Amino acid sequence: MEPRINAERRGCGTLQTRVASGGRGRYLNRVKRMDYVVYREDEFFVAQCLNVDVSSFGATREEAAANLKEAVELHFEGEPGGTFTPVNDAVVGQELVDA
Repeated sequence: MEPRINAERRGCGTLQTRVASGGRGRYLNRVKRMDYVVYREDEFFVAQCLNVDVSSFGATREEAAANLKEAVELHFEGEPGGTFTPVNDAVVGQELVDA
């Protein structure tokens, strides 16, 4: 359990989220593991989902992660069979670029 806590402190994390799926207008909630990264941008924390191209922000890391969970759930609301890519191994790194 300790490595997960350390990863959370570095700005990475995993949340459980409900993703709508189904057909013929009926939706069944299926819980998926959402992997994300949180980073500081000016006065806000930005949370970026690694499973689907959705991001959100908040005044704290916790608020950014909670807002991201809601944003991902809203993204899939009414979207049966949307693409949710599982992430098995994620590494956050930094490199210098000539920009």
